[in-house]
Amino acid sequence: MLLKQGPDLGIDENMCAQTFYMAINKESRMHLDGSARGSFLRLTAKVGIELLGKIAKNESLHKH
Repeated sequence: MLLKQGPDLGIDENMCAQTFYMAINKESRMHLDGSARGSFLRLTAKVGIELLGKIAKNESLHKH
């Protein structure tokens, strides 16, 4: 969703997903890999971004 809200920078989804993964801390990577049932980086960009959306939606439900 966040990718769709911003301007088109010409960066493909694979690069965005990989950059995001490499930028988060080790603990967050472990949680993300667990949610992916393996390495997040093995997912297609589309599936990985959908997973991030589900995680974000779930987190927002717990904050209210």
